[in-house]
Amino acid sequence: NLSHDFFSRARVTEFPELFDVVVATNVLGHSTDLWDFLWGVRRAIRSNGLLVIEVQYLSELVRQAAFEMIYHEHVSYFDEHSLGALLVLKGFRPLGFEITETQGGTLRMWASPSGGGFAPECARSNWPAFRAQVEQRRRRVVPLLEHQRNSNKLACFYGAPAKATQLANFWKLG
Repeated sequence: NLSHDFFSRARVTEFPELFDVVVATNVLGHSTDLWDFLWGVRRAIRSNGLLVIEVQYLSELVRQAAFEMIYHEHVSYFDEHSLGALLVLKGFRPLGFEITETQGGTLRMWASPSGGGFAPECARSNWPAFRAQVEQRRRRVVPLLEHQRNSNKLACFYGAPAKATQLANFWKLG
């Protein structure tokens, strides 16, 4: 079965049977109702099933000062502690996780709906360092772009529209 909508209390009743595996890749951070989304996932999966969930990795986002990844479509960001704790609260037992290089760093976690579990410890995000790195990038890039503009050169932003818009707004290119 293929669904083009978020898991929710309403959607889960449409499935004729429970699933052995539910894969949610880079969708949880877009959900405006985490509880309803995970409630739906929990009800859609067999008790001995497996949830594979992947989210933008907050710790790596901060470490890389990847501010262009923070935009209106992402309403939640997670590290291994916050995602593990959320899954435990919703009746999942986290089984393990890995950090991938996808989209500047993602967190992929496996969990079972059998309850219990762990909430792994992690390094806390360093927001002052994040801000300093972002400001340093602005000081490096804006003069370069201004020189291009003053020289009547054209610039092209290619990539995800939200990220390009975020960069253009941050660099005050409007």
